[in-house]
Amino acid sequence: MPEVSERVKNLHQSPMRKLLPFADKAKSEGVHIYHLNIGQPDIKTPEPYFEALKSFDGAGGNMVDEYVVSQGLPELRKNFAKYTKLSVEGIDDLSEENCLITQGGSEALAFLAYTLFEPGDKIIIPEPYYANYNAFFGMNGVEITPVTTDINENFSLEGIVSKIRHLAETDDKIKGILITNPGNPTGAVYTEKELLEIAKIVKERNLWFISDEVYREIVFDGETPRSILSIKDIRDNAIVVDSVSKKWSACGARIGAVISFNKDVIFNLLKTLQTRLSASRVNQVAANAMIRADVEILEKRKEGISQEPTSVEMARDEYSRRRKASYDVLKGEGIVCGYPKGALYLLLSLGEAGGRKLSAEKFCRFLLEEFRDKNETVMVTPADDFYRTKEIGKNQVRLAFVLDEEKTKRATEIICKAIAAFKEKYAK
Repeated sequence: MPEVSERVKNLHQSPMRKLLPFADKAKSEGVHIYHLNIGQPDIKTPEPYFEALKSFDGAGGNMVDEYVVSQGLPELRKNFAKYTKLSVEGIDDLSEENCLITQGGSEALAFLAYTLFEPGDKIIIPEPYYANYNAFFGMNGVEITPVTTDINENFSLEGIVSKIRHLAETDDKIKGILITNPGNPTGAVYTEKELLEIAKIVKERNLWFISDEVYREIVFDGETPRSILSIKDIRDNAIVVDSVSKKWSACGARIGAVISFNKDVIFNLLKTLQTRLSASRVNQVAANAMIRADVEILEKRKEGISQEPTSVEMARDEYSRRRKASYDVLKGEGIVCGYPKGALYLLLSLGEAGGRKLSAEKFCRFLLEEFRDKNETVMVTPADDFYRTKEIGKNQVRLAFVLDEEKTKRATEIICKAIAAFKEKYAK
């Protein structure tokens, strides 16, 4: 029998989904599971999205669902660019010419890996990072060079800038740096100082600087959305990946975007997008209606006409309440965890028992196979696959606060009880 490629054999299975068989078994036994394992928000997708779907009648009303140009519908590119410049300071000259529409942020990253790098090149990514980056770059022959951030320092970049600089200066194969801001799985939001320090390295070494900004406006505690597009000195180096999935709670739309002032990047990335023809017309039409509604609100605000919140801002405020509900429970129980300043995620440490670190994967299975509180349990994600460096993160767990405030609090309380029971079991 022929064998599949070594490349695909070396791809990692999604850490968010590999425990699903254990969850399915628990559900078949009547156990209620709170799913905090995957970034699938329960916040309603904005109504303009569904109104556009209901009224969709093909291209120009001709009742034919025709091909779309590979760069995306002009009106969607225009509104994506408008929304970006209205929600971020310092990029007033952004236009649809700087924007390409992709099938989600995932396609954007995979095609950027092909477009910007040669096989054998390396890219620096602070860890922990979104596990699927391994696939996006790995299947294009690009090696990820991780730089580890610390849960006890709230995953700040400040302490690792010198290491990033050293790697960039001593390894000629380093061709780029990727950050996720705000971070998945950490919830870290990088400061202006941190971004400028990385930008300085990028400029000096002439590297690509990719910023995954799919959570950009989901920031808490009065934080301001930041984008590397606003750093003037690195405009030719900077590429932003965005998506409607999380901020607009439209994961199923599979509509993303690549935004850059570098015309050469846009021109050559479009070549790769042409190989898959286009993203779905109907989903682009629906996404455009949804984004246009927020653009109109932001334009009125800029003119001083209205202070109505956008759908993204309302979602942000809801996530902030959920973040607080989860974090307060964990800190009240003395659990070591990060303090998310943005995004939908929180990383916690299980600590030790019997003089050894507790296994996050065993704990996640323990929750699904053994632990019950009033016939309820929780599904979370072991964090080791978010780290490239072996052995780091093996006692850390990621939870996603994607359920309402009350459910998030209840689920976190169950987690705390389960940690105590797990420690008692493995301390023996």
